[in-house]
Amino acid sequence: MKKIISSLLFLFFISFLSSQNNFKVIVEGLKVGDSATIILQKGAENFKKKYAKKVDQSTVELNFNLDNGKWALKTDATGYTFPTAKTITSPNDVSATITLTEIVNSNFSYTWQDDDSASGHATQSYSNDPTSIVIKDKTVKVPHDY
Repeated sequence: MKKIISSLLFLFFISFLSSQNNFKVIVEGLKVGDSATIILQKGAENFKKKYAKKVDQSTVELNFNLDNGKWALKTDATGYTFPTAKTITSPNDVSATITLTEIVNSNFSYTWQDDDSASGHATQSYSNDPTSIVIKDKTVKVPHDY
């Protein structure tokens, strides 16, 4: 009986290992000393978060082990613009590249304040380039502080 239970546990363990797939995230555009948060999420329970930190001129790569299925790849990088979340499918997708662009506009601001939660409350903002809206051949200027 012990051999049967051991065999079943071994098969379960092997099937669990084989269902994990390697996924690589390459982060480009970080300055030395800066970091970004990379999040992979599948549903409410599967949440993986790693920090990409640029310590030298080498490429920043993060490796994740993912279950099969669709995952949301999200980025957060203070002081950088970054792409919106994208969906990846494991095991079909094996890597993704995230390109960050440093915000050099002097209108960038970042604040953090304690709000009695576990992580506090962070706010960052920056002004976009002036834009205009065209409605039936008439251009409407958008205020710069809108």
